[in-house]
Amino acid sequence: MFKYVKIITLLAVVSLCFAAAVGYAQQPISSTHQINLGNSFQEKSGQQKSAQQKSGQMMNNNKLSTADRDFAMKAAKGGMAEVQLGQLATQKASSEDVKKFGQRMVDDHSKANQELMAWASSKGITLPSGPDAKQKAMMDRFSKLSGAEFDREYMKAMVKDHKEDISLFERQAGSGHDTDLKSFAAKTLPTLREHQTMANDVASRVGASMSDKAAMKASKSTKSQKSQKSQTPQQ
Repeated sequence: MFKYVKIITLLAVVSLCFAAAVGYAQQPISSTHQINLGNSFQEKSGQQKSAQQKSGQMMNNNKLSTADRDFAMKAAKGGMAEVQLGQLATQKASSEDVKKFGQRMVDDHSKANQELMAWASSKGITLPSGPDAKQKAMMDRFSKLSGAEFDREYMKAMVKDHKEDISLFERQAGSGHDTDLKSFAAKTLPTLREHQTMANDVASRVGASMSDKAAMKASKSTKSQKSQKSQTPQQ
């Protein structure tokens, strides 16, 4: 008899525990708990979206052809060099034509540089932060020049640089693989061609289109004429 009482008691305890568990499970989830669950889901969703964006950028980066990448790097370094050299020209040139040309380089190439940086950002690509070593050496050399000598050397460099720039941009506009980069090159070409025309014109005015020996002779002749004028007594 005592054995049956123990069994009945045990069954009653189990039944009570089961009923308590069912009652707890049926309680509504608190609003705080719901908010925490919602926040957790949003955080995971945001992390997944960010990961997908980074993955997409990496895929775009990987898809970029070697030729497109080389063009972007050269265009970025060349554009920044044109801006910095143009700024130098506005400060050191003696010719107003050279100063105006320099300012035009600053304005136009700054705009083109911004467009190229926007393209790179959309592709997840890091462009150079400044000109290359050769371009920096050129700027260092020009910074030590002044007057007519600066005018000639700067304009000779601009004629040469824009000839190379046009060739670079024509290749990209014609055979580039990335559609946006190809469009950028085609859009920029008319401006570069205008720069080349301006550079040739200004270069001829300051004697930069002559040979170095002829330019030096012309400079000495000009200085001699100015000296003679200053020594001529006024009547």
